[in-house]
Amino acid sequence: MNSTLTKIFLASIEYHFSPESAGVEKHLGGFVYCFVRASNKQEAMKRVRRELHEQSREIVEVEFLELYDSKMEWETKAETLKFKKLSEKAAAMDIVVFDTFHEYKKME
Repeated sequence: MNSTLTKIFLASIEYHFSPESAGVEKHLGGFVYCFVRASNKQEAMKRVRRELHEQSREIVEVEFLELYDSKMEWETKAETLKFKKLSEKAAAMDIVVFDTFHEYKKME
């Protein structure tokens, strides 16, 4: 990836575990926010999909994928700071940076 890219995208992703995943035993899937540096939305989506696939997770739905506004205010100052730091990490390290994975447990 070209190190001169400066666009940071934020995505909200719902996923299921792949059948071979260890997580499929206890969880149906879940959702996660993630940040990725890319030249455009298509490249951002490709990188997120590839990273999730490597973690045995498959995308069910993309709630949104948009350019991240570093001045965006979240519900709390703590959340605003947390997401700012995640976006900065994605920019600095040129990796897909995930927030906490929130997983749906299977009914027993």
